[in-house]
Amino acid sequence: MKKVRLLEYEYLGTKLPNLNVIIDDEGLVVYVALLYGIYLKKANKVYSVKRLERREGYEIYLQASQISDSTAKSYMSCLFRFCKYINEQSKLGKLRSVHSLYDLSNTDINEYINESLPVDLGEQSLNLHFSALRSFFNFLTFLSIKPLTDLYLSHAARQKARENNAKKAKINYITKSERFELIIHCSNHRDRLLMKLGSEVGLRASENRGLLLSYNGEEKGYLKDLFKQLDSEEFNHKNEFGYLLSGKFTKGGKSRTIFFTRSLLREMKEYYDGEREQLLVGMEDDRVDSEHLLINTKGKNKGHCISARLPSDVFSEYAKKLKGLPSKISYHDLRHTFATELYHDELLDDNGSETRSESAALIVVAERLGHSMGKDGYPSSVTIRYIRLRSIMQVAEGWT
Repeated sequence: MKKVRLLEYEYLGTKLPNLNVIIDDEGLVVYVALLYGIYLKKANKVYSVKRLERREGYEIYLQASQISDSTAKSYMSCLFRFCKYINEQSKLGKLRSVHSLYDLSNTDINEYINESLPVDLGEQSLNLHFSALRSFFNFLTFLSIKPLTDLYLSHAARQKARENNAKKAKINYITKSERFELIIHCSNHRDRLLMKLGSEVGLRASENRGLLLSYNGEEKGYLKDLFKQLDSEEFNHKNEFGYLLSGKFTKGGKSRTIFFTRSLLREMKEYYDGEREQLLVGMEDDRVDSEHLLINTKGKNKGHCISARLPSDVFSEYAKKLKGLPSKISYHDLRHTFATELYHDELLDDNGSETRSESAALIVVAERLGHSMGKDGYPSSVTIRYIRLRSIMQVAEGWT
């Protein structure tokens, strides 16, 4: 099965661009899914069951409510996963064809919701899939294709999803010696920079794409400007250089200032003047990315900006070569490591004594990482976890 996107589709005189369509193994459209997709695209509405209390009992009816484009898109992705499940069960002879979704029993659907989905989904994702399926089958009821379904999320399913959350929330601290081993195993200057930008700046893998040399010909405020400051007497006193990372490249779409030490910025300039420059020798101008610092070293995209996934892939490649590292360690753990050490340093005064409050230190960490604050103005639980990770760091580094 596959999900295809129709770039230009017109239904009853209404243009529906980028319409997602679910197709079976034989290339046939799953029509009830198509009807649902068209309705979501055209109306951005879903139906929920309402119960109106009357003297003689309850009146059950469907009420439409508005949803966003992103929610509609997510619902179609959830439905696609459901269709793939039904298709697999059909091949095993356990259920009818994916083209007979309207014939599925409550038991069949609830088994998928409460036994199949919790295997790998966290609680938030499980709730999303549940809402999507409830919306889809309510839509079939609205069309008088299927009687009202009775879908539910069991306590056991929710608990399993919470356990999945806990597993995914596990974060690792990478020791100084482990980071050193990672760096010396890197085969080129770019990859060494990627390791350091994760552990010394706290960049997410995709945020490395936001390191711009210039933008639309403008150098001020970008890396080329900072490179000039390195060798300028005017900035001899500076040991840390700020750079505004555009929200275009951040997870939450919010710009934030990141900081490079003088030594790291020097390494970035050496990469730009050396390895990067050599890589582009002989390449045609239209094959060269003049704005992004970090570029691909080979393949059809040689000379162009790295992909959002490349830092993670590069990290995994080198991590596999080292013995003793946790099996599920990732590039993102470099960011966690940066945040943990920053939190530790922010607690200490110039004499190495813990004089600052935890909240003050966590606020600095939240700002550097681009984490949002809670409604009370204090860091959220996403940032607070570094209190615990600091203890892990102290043990790992032999400081306790």
